[in-house]
Amino acid sequence: MRSLRSFLSKRRTHRSRTRTCLWLESLEKRQLLAATVIAPVDADLLAVGGSYLEYGANGSHWYDGSGLSDASIVETGDPVPATWPQHVSGNHSDRVSRIRNGAGVNTLTFDLGGTFDVTGMALWNSTEAGQSDRGFENTILSYSIDGGLTFTGNDTLTWTQRSADESANQGTSPTPPVAMFAAEVQMLPSTVADVTHIRMDVDNFSGEAIVMASEIRFVGETELPSLGTANLSVRTADSQLDLRQGQEAGATGIELTVTLDQPNISGASISFDLNDLGSGTATAGLDYVALPAGAKISVAAGQQTGTYIINVIDDFLIEATETVNFRISNPSNPDVGIDTSTVTTTIADNDNAGVTVSGAESLDISEAGSTDTYTIALDTIPTGAVEITATADAQTQVSIDGINFAATQVFSLTDMTSQTITVRAIDDFAVEGIHTGTITHAITGPIVDPNYPNVTLDDLYTQTGTDPSFQELIDSGALPTGSNTTVGITGSTIDVNNSVVEQGIHANTPTWPGINIHTLANSVIPRSNFDRWSRWYQEDGNTQVFRVFEGEENVRNTRALAARIESHSNGWQTGTWNDFSARYTIVKPESMAIFQSFQPSVEWSVHIGMSANGGIHFTHRRANGGGQLTIPLAEDMVGKSFDIRIRENGLDYEVYFNGELKGRGQYEKPDNIFQFRWGTYRGANPMTRDSLIFVTGASIQANTSAPLGLVPYRPATTSLSIASATTEITDNDPSQSAYTPRTVTTGTRIEAEEFDLGGQNVAYYDTTAGNSGGVDPFRADEDVDVYGSGNRVIGNARNGEWLEYTADVVAGTYDIGIRVASPNDNTMSVRLLVGDDNSTETFTELGTVVVPNTGGFGNWVVPKINNVDLSAWAGEDRVFRIEIVGGTYNFDWFEFTANEPVLTSVVGRSVAYRGAGATYGEGMADPNKSALHGPSATTSMANYTNYSQGLNRVIVDIDNLPATTLAASDFEFRVGNTEDFGNSLAWTSMPASAIDVAPLAGTTKRVTIDWPHQAIMNKWLEVTIKANANTGLTQDDVFYFGNQVGDINGSTSASKHVTVNAFDTLGVRFNQSPTSNSVGIDNIYDIDRNGSVNAFDTLGVRFNQMPSGGLMMITLPPAAAPPTAASIASEAIQNPDNALDVNGDGQVTALDALMGINFLGQTIASSELTGFARRPSSANFYDVNGDGRVTALDSLRIINKLGRSSDQLAEQMFIPQLESISDDDDDLDWVSDRQRQQVGFIDLALIAWN
Repeated sequence: MRSLRSFLSKRRTHRSRTRTCLWLESLEKRQLLAATVIAPVDADLLAVGGSYLEYGANGSHWYDGSGLSDASIVETGDPVPATWPQHVSGNHSDRVSRIRNGAGVNTLTFDLGGTFDVTGMALWNSTEAGQSDRGFENTILSYSIDGGLTFTGNDTLTWTQRSADESANQGTSPTPPVAMFAAEVQMLPSTVADVTHIRMDVDNFSGEAIVMASEIRFVGETELPSLGTANLSVRTADSQLDLRQGQEAGATGIELTVTLDQPNISGASISFDLNDLGSGTATAGLDYVALPAGAKISVAAGQQTGTYIINVIDDFLIEATETVNFRISNPSNPDVGIDTSTVTTTIADNDNAGVTVSGAESLDISEAGSTDTYTIALDTIPTGAVEITATADAQTQVSIDGINFAATQVFSLTDMTSQTITVRAIDDFAVEGIHTGTITHAITGPIVDPNYPNVTLDDLYTQTGTDPSFQELIDSGALPTGSNTTVGITGSTIDVNNSVVEQGIHANTPTWPGINIHTLANSVIPRSNFDRWSRWYQEDGNTQVFRVFEGEENVRNTRALAARIESHSNGWQTGTWNDFSARYTIVKPESMAIFQSFQPSVEWSVHIGMSANGGIHFTHRRANGGGQLTIPLAEDMVGKSFDIRIRENGLDYEVYFNGELKGRGQYEKPDNIFQFRWGTYRGANPMTRDSLIFVTGASIQANTSAPLGLVPYRPATTSLSIASATTEITDNDPSQSAYTPRTVTTGTRIEAEEFDLGGQNVAYYDTTAGNSGGVDPFRADEDVDVYGSGNRVIGNARNGEWLEYTADVVAGTYDIGIRVASPNDNTMSVRLLVGDDNSTETFTELGTVVVPNTGGFGNWVVPKINNVDLSAWAGEDRVFRIEIVGGTYNFDWFEFTANEPVLTSVVGRSVAYRGAGATYGEGMADPNKSALHGPSATTSMANYTNYSQGLNRVIVDIDNLPATTLAASDFEFRVGNTEDFGNSLAWTSMPASAIDVAPLAGTTKRVTIDWPHQAIMNKWLEVTIKANANTGLTQDDVFYFGNQVGDINGSTSASKHVTVNAFDTLGVRFNQSPTSNSVGIDNIYDIDRNGSVNAFDTLGVRFNQMPSGGLMMITLPPAAAPPTAASIASEAIQNPDNALDVNGDGQVTALDALMGINFLGQTIASSELTGFARRPSSANFYDVNGDGRVTALDSLRIINKLGRSSDQLAEQMFIPQLESISDDDDDLDWVSDRQRQQVGFIDLALIAWN
């Protein structure tokens, strides 16, 4: 028989081990002796309102003997001493433990380290100097006999407050004389048997928030058997690192083990009764196979252990990790005692909500009637009916009984039984060939099971804007490389669906404020700069948005790959427990770390990772002999949420997943500093896809105690998306083809009666059966009414009818005329559309013409759709569709002609007073002001304003402006106050603050240009509208507006400068009209344009007086001199790529001809074709025919090329006339009479165009 001291020396080593959660804690059982000491092995505080244990881990100074005169005589199993050892007075942190931020009553739980009969308690109370009232006053004890799962009993012990004279020796090593004090011992009213844990509700004498004691022991009875003892335990996957036990995945059973403290040398098997206590959360027969009656677990002779496996049932129910409690009793050998009799085991779930669509990948149906089927089923058993709606597209219909078909079907699933969906095609009478149909699925109706929500992955957020690729950022230089950049990269906005994503225990927790972020371009970004980096990081509500894009990698230094976006905390010193907790939602998975407990010099100790398919795992660093151990946590988490909690003290760490302790380990930090990082980090691998995760309620708590009373839970499914079904459809409709081959180019006319072959609903749709076009009509077998025998037309065209015409198309811009006639007054029109081919169901509208009352079915008109660009449909077998709107009318043909050029011109230049009074409005122009514009123009008061805010708005009206928006690059703005217009120092740039384009009536658009208030005062503004494709101008348009604040009479000095003096002040003063909104926008005395003339206007003049040096009354330069023979010859350059392309833009349009006309038009002094001040650039190629000269013949060549094919004789007709104007012998003949010749040329050109 072993000695009691030998046994207890082994038992004491148990007290130094790190405590695991209760359901994994061994519960040790002892037989009883008399009068023995019980030293607890652990203490836990139920934290309330921020209370926590201080001094010693888990209250260890209450039971580790620190401060006792002889701790060796009060260890578990020691007989109750006749004289208890004394304790050093004082409150030093090495000798006492206490509760900080305590409540009025605080709840402590003590683990006794085994099973005992308890009879009393010994307490060394607080002796803190001047604060002995912090000591324990009342303790109410309750007891657990099942390993801390439940507590009963209510014994109150009241203690004595220590006197102040015992408060001494505050130092670590007290010097003699050392003040000591004895324990106070109290006995319970009666013995409490089989106790494993004691719960104590405690207060102090003062009600202060600090509750303190020096040492605690309990008194009990124990006895050791004559032989060894047995312990019951459960096998975990990998000791402390992987605490998984029973698992539904793979039906991993619960393996129970009885271990003897010495081999069984009895010569016979030793068996123990094995019982299911029935107090766990799992259910026998549903979650695991029930123990049979009389179940036993045995240790064979000569062996030290015996096992029993309880099989786990995969139940297809979504559950949190469940528990089962087992107990051994009644050893078959009476000489064997039981030390640990009970154990709590776990069963991990493997079920995830989902809907599986099967057989939908290769569906094949036809419009002739053949159908196909697929099935849809739930992946788990729901808690209630799940309603699903199947929605077919326009090509298909669906049925759930194989008989009744519709565009949608609604059905409910109550278990995992699949629903068969039958699909058939819609016979749409359209020629489509083999095409596809799609059926989508969604959860609808009332949500009964929260794991089957009507929220899809796409519903979790909304994205506004787009993001350039990583390579585009690098190529453009927007993302600097080689160092930490502070430039930042903004991105599209992610609007999180907070009501869906922010759920559970973290829903209302704000993101921890004390973080920085680490991107692939900068490693330490403070919160104040977060908005600069929205490409990778954003916050919305309590949710952080982390995203990294495909192909991205680290650019701040030479480290390869390493794409990341992480937020991180500050560092902590080793030795203090810190907790990180948050809810994660995976939206776009990639194989990346999503959390790391990190020390820069040695990297991470434990990290949480996600896989590319949405699995979640955690990895221990340097586990298993120095390698890494990865442990799965969950699978298929895309669109789903989960909670993690990581505890770390710089050496030890614990990993919790959805409230369950999954593993713990150790990793030494050489620098004694650690920090938390969370977000996404790719490591030494390329980004193969975009990643996006949400982290909600990320919080960090410092100086924490181990969580008490955690129960595993399972968050509801956040979102659930169901796959679509796709089917191939075989068409049964007759093919469509052109009635006659044709090519659309300039001059092509398509006769109405030559619609395509293919019949009703294919080549045309007619609302009446048969061809009623008379006796023996043309195409009598069709349902279209064709009238006439010579000039055939389609008659009685009715609303909703349509015809199609197949043709090849030559790229170009056309005017399309449609010949129609009708005596009717109702609203009628013709829509013209185009499609890619005769199998398309998607058409693009080219335009609509109105059919007027022409006075009869034989009175024809040809309304046109102008400027139709068919370049996108260049190619073979395009289909034009004529759609009849209204009716009835006759339709003869439609014809493609050359697009007539549209001339762009500036039709209005005005000035407005931005910031003027409400009566005027922001957009009201001053009717009395006009631009200084044109050669040799001289200034008058009409050309400048006296507004106190200066020039801050100019309005330009442009007819046929091609662009819908204009930018700064389309203008040039300068300010100056001199007639030296070429002096770049006197005339300086003045960029606009805003440029806006808005439509006016007809073809005119208004361009509004703004500058800041008072940016342009007492000087001229030069506005240049550049000639380019955006403005449509062929010459720059240049004009001027001036400002002289306070001038009302236009007086000038000898140097031509406007003067502002007392006469102006008196003029305003004598014309006051102080009533609000009493004067108009053009009232010259209303200097501030607020609608009234008052003292403020007088002051405005007075404070801006300029006796000299004000606005200069400038005169614009004269018109450019007529070109000489030499200058014209210098422009005689031919385009080597395409002689007809005058402006070198790669295409031949009417603009090329017009530029030649304008160049020649410069010689007409009053010509409006040339604009002002600038000539065409010599980069233009004016010599079209290559004769070394610029003549009217060059532009005519272009006009003839663009004209109708029937007008090709125009060139032959006009060339002799032109040659009579400009002969080959004298290049300057036409120059001498340029005005006559130019007018003649324009006349000829217009004849050719028409």
